[in-house]
Amino acid sequence: MSRKFRASGVAVAAILAGVAYAAVAGAVPKVLNEQGRLLDATDKPVTGSVSLVFTLYDAPTGGATLWTEMQTVTLDSGYFSARLGETTPIPATAFDGSTRYLGVKVNADPEMSPRQEVSSVPYALVADNATGDISPHSIIVNGTTIVDSTGKWVGAVAGLQGATGPAGAAGATGAAGATGPAGPQGAAGATGVAGPTGPSGVAGATGVAGPTGPTGPIGATGAAGPTGPTGPIGATGAVGATGSIGPMGPMGPTGLQGVAGPTGPTGPIGPTGPTGATGATGPRGPGAGTFYKSISSLTCVPMNGATGNTNNCSGGGTTRTDGTSVFPCMLQSTSTLNTYMCDVGLPSGAVITEVVAYGMDSDAAGYFEAAIWRTGNTTFGPTFLSSSFGGTWQSSGVAFTGGTTSFPIFQTTDTPHTVVSDSRYTIGTALKGSGVGSFGFRIAYNIP
Repeated sequence: MSRKFRASGVAVAAILAGVAYAAVAGAVPKVLNEQGRLLDATDKPVTGSVSLVFTLYDAPTGGATLWTEMQTVTLDSGYFSARLGETTPIPATAFDGSTRYLGVKVNADPEMSPRQEVSSVPYALVADNATGDISPHSIIVNGTTIVDSTGKWVGAVAGLQGATGPAGAAGATGAAGATGPAGPQGAAGATGVAGPTGPSGVAGATGVAGPTGPTGPIGATGAAGPTGPTGPIGATGAVGATGSIGPMGPMGPTGLQGVAGPTGPTGPIGPTGPTGATGATGPRGPGAGTFYKSISSLTCVPMNGATGNTNNCSGGGTTRTDGTSVFPCMLQSTSTLNTYMCDVGLPSGAVITEVVAYGMDSDAAGYFEAAIWRTGNTTFGPTFLSSSFGGTWQSSGVAFTGGTTSFPIFQTTDTPHTVVSDSRYTIGTALKGSGVGSFGFRIAYNIP
């Protein structure tokens, strides 16, 4: 029968095939066969191993516990079979003729409800006192002899065979057994004797002639026949045309030199020859040499509304009216980007060999950058002087926080630049950060 209940975590239904007493010849075993099937809350078979607790009661609910046992069984598509009493023997006093009820509990779930009523078969357990041979002289029931001393039945014949009881309910279908291995292949039978050859059939009519095949290849050329006799000599032909003149003969010996003629007129002047190598450079005139020019950033012009201010320096023995010893010496930036333009002011013909920027950068997020270029007097596009940097402004770097710093914006490895008169020369500088400032620039140049 099927029983359903909900438990903490698992809802289980059990289809119990019934409890039957397992008997064999000889001693009376004290075990009961219990078969059933476990389904989950969605009526699907439970698989794997489960722990089952079987308990025998004297009442359908409550009552006294007469026997209990726990077994671990492996489910096959939900089906299981257990022999009750193998682990914990069932006491003979458990069956005294009264109705008994079997409870089943799965794992940690509550016991299934209702309990299963135990069939009468297990009451054969009380026959355990009838072991060995039975040798009575006769069988008498309530003063009436049923079997006499010779072993002959002398009781009433009626009532020996009761009416046929109703057919029991069909048990649950057992799980299908595994398919057995395929048997070995039988030996091949012997080949039968060949039958006799049948008579030959009548020859068929001749078929229609097929189409003519393609022409075969041309055969090899036969051998040449013998030469025929020589024919008669023909008439003399006409005279041929005159042949070409033959080659000139060798020159004869040179004659004596004649008297010199008069001198001819003078010919035209030939082309100018290539220019000779440049001579060594002469000594420098007055004012020639290597010079350095410094440009203070304080003289640079702010661009685009720049709001940078001058930062005071001290020392150097400076004494002012109010007694202080400070003086403006550095162009200082703010937290925003400020740009300035500085006029170079070198004479035409001066040869620039190096330009270095000097400043301060103590701001981890700020920087100080500069570049030098020239602009034609009638144009606006800049031409940057450094062949190494091109249009890239050189910088102290965003991550530089080392204080004072210097870096070239025109290197000594660059091609020296000669100042021309039709261009304006400018140094641009930009500052950003409260700890960033520009002192100025140093230009090294030559006067040839």
